[in-house]
Amino acid sequence: MSINVNEIGAAGNSALNQTLRASGSDTSPAIVIPERRLLLADDVLASMQATVSSIMTVEEFRKLQEVIPFNEYLKRVSANPNIVRTSAQRALDMVIGGGRTKTLLDGEEIFIYNLFSNPPNPDDAISGNEKAIHDFAVEIGRAAKDDRRLILLYGPVGSSKTTLVRNLFSGLERYSKTDDGQMFSLAWDLSGLENDPAFKSCGKGLVECQIHEDPMHIIPIDKRRETFGKLNEFRKQEAGGALLPYSLYTKGGLCRCCDDIYRKLLIHHNGNTSEVLSRVKAKRFTLDSDRRQGLTFYGAKDEKGCKPADLVGDINWRRLLETGSESDPQTIEQRGQVLQANRGGCHLGEVLKLPKKCLTDYWMELKIEQWNFSEFKFHLMLY
Repeated sequence: MSINVNEIGAAGNSALNQTLRASGSDTSPAIVIPERRLLLADDVLASMQATVSSIMTVEEFRKLQEVIPFNEYLKRVSANPNIVRTSAQRALDMVIGGGRTKTLLDGEEIFIYNLFSNPPNPDDAISGNEKAIHDFAVEIGRAAKDDRRLILLYGPVGSSKTTLVRNLFSGLERYSKTDDGQMFSLAWDLSGLENDPAFKSCGKGLVECQIHEDPMHIIPIDKRRETFGKLNEFRKQEAGGALLPYSLYTKGGLCRCCDDIYRKLLIHHNGNTSEVLSRVKAKRFTLDSDRRQGLTFYGAKDEKGCKPADLVGDINWRRLLETGSESDPQTIEQRGQVLQANRGGCHLGEVLKLPKKCLTDYWMELKIEQWNFSEFKFHLMLY
C-alpha cells in the first residue's frame, strides 16, 4: 500500500496505525513515530520543495533562451557596452566583483579573492597560495588589456593548479547566466531556404555559429573598430572620469562556416545587405563546462593518442557526402576543444605531456623547451 506522508498530522501515530489495521497489513505491533520526527520530516519536505521550485523560474528560462534580431542586439550593446567584452575582461570583472580583501604578505600588498578562498563549493576552497592566486588575477587583468590569450600555471602536485582553474570556470559559468554577465552568439535564420541547393549543407531553421562568435563580427573590422571607439567613449563618460581597468577592443571576423553562409545570403538576396541582416540573429549564450559550451578541458594523452583534430576539429563525413568537397567550409566540423572554448576558456592539463605537433604555436610563444622543471606539472589555460 502507499501512504501519503503529507496526510500525517498531529495525530499521526493513531491515524497511521488505524490505516494499517484497515488495510489488513497490521501483522506486527503498532508503529510509533515520535511527533517531533513528523515535524522534522515536514520541515525537510518543505525545504526540498522550496529548493526545487527555486532552481529556475519561467522568466529566467526565457531570458537564457532569448533570440533577438540584429538591430535589437545593436540597441542593447549601445545601452550596455559590457555585452561585447572579451572572455578575459569578463573574467576580470567577475573575479573582482566577487569581492576581495587587501592584505600584506611578506611586506607586499596583495588581494585575497573570495572566488578562490570562499567558493560556493567548500571542497574547492584554496587555503594558502595567496601570492600565486594574486598573480593569477593580475595576469587575467593583463589579458583583459592586451589580448594575452595564454596563462601558464606550473608547480608541484597538489599546489591547486586544477582547483584554481575549476573555480574560475565555475564562476564564469554562473556569471554568464546573470544580467551583468550576459552575452550573445551569432545565429542565422535560414527558414524558407530548405529547397535552395546552395544552403543544403548549411542547416535548416535557426543555425547557430559553431564556435559562438559575437554577432558584432558580422560588421567589417574597420567599421567595427569605429563602433568600439564610440562604445569606449560612452564607458568613459559613464565612469565619470574614473580610470577604467581596460578598453573594449575587437579583432578577427566570422568563422569559416558563418562567412560561407554570409556570402551565400548575399548572392541569394542580390547584394541587398538589409535583407541579409534581417536573417542575422543574436542568441543568448551561456557558458557550460559539462556540455563543452565555451569552457573545455583537454587532458594529457600519450603521443599516439593525441591528434590536432582534438583541438580544432575534423571533417564531418556526413556533410562531405553532401558537399562532395573537403575544401567546402561546411565540411569542417569546428568541434575541437580549443574552438569550442571560444568566448570562455580551455584548460589544457599537464601540457608537457602533449606532443608538440598539437601545440606548435603555443610551444613557440611560451618557449617551454627552454625550461627545465622536471618535478613540476604544467597547466595551460587559453582564453
